[in-house]
Amino acid sequence: MRQSLAPPPGPNPMEKLDDAAIDEAIRAMGAEPTPEARKRMAMMGDLAKVMQQHAGEMDAYATQTYRIVAVDRPLLEADVSFEVPAGTAFTASLLDGVFDHARPSGRP
Repeated sequence: MRQSLAPPPGPNPMEKLDDAAIDEAIRAMGAEPTPEARKRMAMMGDLAKVMQQHAGEMDAYATQTYRIVAVDRPLLEADVSFEVPAGTAFTASLLDGVFDHARPSGRP
């Protein structure tokens, strides 16, 4: 499955980080909103804004594994059949030609 890391369309919530929002975020982390803590939080907000601007330039791939698959009726051959495209070369292994099978000297 391919997925874009681009932010969803619409307003960017990071743009709304005013002093009150920064103080609230600091308190939510269990700290007091000191000038030093405000400065660090503002820097983290600025970094998050930049990362979000460039997030759309990256794609992610994920593999989903289903351990249990339940169907509501018996499967038919047509449910799982796949027609191989014409001209497809068949090999004994999916890895044929992928790896060089030659071994360096001295290795079994």
